[in-house]
Amino acid sequence: MSGLETRQLRYFVAVAEERHFGRAAERLGMAQPPLSRAIRDLERQLGVPLLTRTTRRVTLTPAGETLLTDARVALDAVATAEHRARRAGRPGLRLALKADYDGGLLPTILDAYATNAARPSGTPAVPPRRPGHQPAPGPRTETPPSAAVEARPGAAVEAPPGARAETSPGAAVEAPPHAPVASLLGAPVASLLGGPVELLLGGPGEQERALRDGRADVALLPGPFDAAGLDSELLLTGPTVVALAAADPLAARTVIRLPDLTGRLLPYGSPAERGRVAPPPADRLRDLSQIFNLVEVGSAVWFLPEWVAGRFPRPGIAYRPVPDLDPVPLSVVWPATSRSPAVAAFVRAARDVAESHPVPAI
Repeated sequence: MSGLETRQLRYFVAVAEERHFGRAAERLGMAQPPLSRAIRDLERQLGVPLLTRTTRRVTLTPAGETLLTDARVALDAVATAEHRARRAGRPGLRLALKADYDGGLLPTILDAYATNAARPSGTPAVPPRRPGHQPAPGPRTETPPSAAVEARPGAAVEAPPGARAETSPGAAVEAPPHAPVASLLGAPVASLLGGPVELLLGGPGEQERALRDGRADVALLPGPFDAAGLDSELLLTGPTVVALAAADPLAARTVIRLPDLTGRLLPYGSPAERGRVAPPPADRLRDLSQIFNLVEVGSAVWFLPEWVAGRFPRPGIAYRPVPDLDPVPLSVVWPATSRSPAVAAFVRAARDVAESHPVPAI
């Protein structure tokens, strides 16, 4: 028996998910008769019925249920292989992040990455950090304003390198020795670089998916996140604060506890006293300006890291710490299987900048 083709799996998944040949054919952009023939040929090839057909609908047999599960995995794997192969054959790297969730570090990281690219080959590598070592405070990095980058959510744009910045060498975070990218962190700087950095902007959770399916090479991620199959280095961490209208009576307090927020709602309707609750995907607001507008008029409150709030002072909004909620870390994250020298160079730049850059605070 010859192996299954991705075309056959795509056809079957469409029929299985739509439970209707006509809708599946429309989804696939093809006529219904050849789709029906393809599914019959697939059943004949496997030697088992996959579907139970009636005049009104289609249902899956046990064999069909099994194939649907495995076919989805197989198609995802094929898509990931395609994305990764294309990315590996192109210069530069693609960075995934949620807009404004970079801790104020991104322009300086891009400048440091571009500065390293201009260094002569053989520049000494940053020494690894000793276990338990905390780097001594270094001089603050002075970075000229970088050019702004505009991007639609989910769209990749080329990030201009901006002005060069003099970055303190700092001390490197010791990475797991088994991580391929981590093993490259000791290579000469110039040998790691090449090509532009592109930004892939998206909503919560999209960065992990982009790393896993090969659309992104590296990401800046607030925690917590699903670390399966990913390596990371912590860049910074900061307390959680609540944003509320400056006219709210609670704004007169210096610290707010979750029970104090009884009667107030998050933007998607969840009671604020329950703390951070992941919103349904359909209700996720991607733009902080949308959220801040709701907060400013007293329609909602919002939890966010202090390192985000510190970048958005607004006269109509008060930020107060919520000690009941865990601090929020920001990490640079990449696929554990990555062997990209460009990713290693970006991780090094992010690590060095974070060690010398002040964290935005309110």
